[in-house]
Amino acid sequence: MTRQITTRISGVDRGKNTRDGNPQYTVFTDDGAFLTSRDGAVAYGIGNSEYRGPVVLTVEGNHVLGATTLNGEHFIGRQG
Repeated sequence: MTRQITTRISGVDRGKNTRDGNPQYTVFTDDGAFLTSRDGAVAYGIGNSEYRGPVVLTVEGNHVLGATTLNGEHFIGRQG
């Protein structure tokens, strides 16, 4: 089930690339740690500074599918 949570990103760690060569990250938040979705667009922007701090994450299970800044100015990946 896909849901949205408002949380704060405190850090990201890059993991191994997926089998297809795309990056994958662990995203640390006030609500726990999540992995970026395999081969998802969210991995290409989640490490950028505009996503540090308060955000709305679109998550499914333990995977981040998308992120949006609270003011909606920046977004990456799947939304809602």
